[in-house]
Amino acid sequence: MDEDIVGGGDLVAYSPISYVVVVSILINIIEKTGNSDQLIGQRLLLNVAEEDSKQKRLRENKQED
Repeated sequence: MDEDIVGGGDLVAYSPISYVVVVSILINIIEKTGNSDQLIGQRLLLNVAEEDSKQKRLRENKQED
């Protein structure tokens, strides 16, 4: 039984280190994907704004004619 306790203690000693590594990797992945999603969203908004201004110019040109 003492061996089980010692073995369990070793596992507990190593698990916080692996936990920190896994969490830091997950945080990096989340940050990278979050940033790329944000950039994609900004590009989409920019495309919508450009398309809207094109449509507005076309309508203004048709009204002038």
